[in-house]
Amino acid sequence: MPKVHRPNQKVEDEDIIRLNAFGLSLRFIGNLLDCHHTTVKQRLETLGVKPADTRRAFTEDIYNNLNDTQKQWVANQLTNCTIKDLMVNLIQHAARNRTSI
Repeated sequence: MPKVHRPNQKVEDEDIIRLNAFGLSLRFIGNLLDCHHTTVKQRLETLGVKPADTRRAFTEDIYNNLNDTQKQWVANQLTNCTIKDLMVNLIQHAARNRTSI
């Protein structure tokens, strides 16, 4: 990853890249890092990093990448929680156990 010298920058390139990879909107990243969302967009462009497409249906992309058995497993988990709750629980569980999902 190229390191671009920017004197007096209050936001690190690595932070912008990490939050973008998380799938957050440019506006949300700007709010988290206390800068304008156009600054985030310009920094990503300068670094050659494509901004996350937050307009797409995130869950649909996940669904389309699962096989039928995996889709059924997820559906069975959603009887008492939302997909958001399930994802948070899976991430927390993996982090506690330091295993990959």
